[in-house]
Amino acid sequence: MFPKIIHTPRLYLRPLHSEDAEHLKTAISHSLSTLSLWMDWAVDPFLLANAFYRIESHNVQRVLPQGSQAYGIFLKETHQLIGEISVHHRNIEQGYGQLGYWMSQLYQGQGFMREAVIAITFYLFQQQDFLKLDVYCEKGNDRSIQIAQSLGFQFEQVLQQFTMNLTTKNTNDVFVFSRINVENLPQISWSFL
Repeated sequence: MFPKIIHTPRLYLRPLHSEDAEHLKTAISHSLSTLSLWMDWAVDPFLLANAFYRIESHNVQRVLPQGSQAYGIFLKETHQLIGEISVHHRNIEQGYGQLGYWMSQLYQGQGFMREAVIAITFYLFQQQDFLKLDVYCEKGNDRSIQIAQSLGFQFEQVLQQFTMNLTTKNTNDVFVFSRINVENLPQISWSFL
């Protein structure tokens, strides 16, 4: 149903495997200061056991009817794992899903996440016949909001006090951005296997 790999000009996206755990741990550890603001799984210290658990959770979710499909984002040139992108709450029959993503701080600001979001968005609408794709961004997560907006995801609504940080116990609003097609999505070269 979902491809084994998606290629873009500078990246490839593929499911993570247990042999990726050390690289996942490193990518997340470099970014804990920002990831921990938005992601409850980004705990300090982020141990190798946490990385194995995250990968195994992705593998379990992949086979569930409305689970998630997660991909590691790798640089083609060096094969370095630099982040993740995933489709959550997917419902193939209804053509719907939520897109989530994070990028190691070392690689932010270079257009890599834009490239990954463009490719997976094209794939979902053109190959999976999606009718709607949402991006949920917490208030204050300006980088994620900027990516969604710059790629034509339209602001749809605010979900007030929708999330709670399990560490701080603070609640936060979530902005929902949506796309219903690939109209005006920047063109890039992409392919899948």
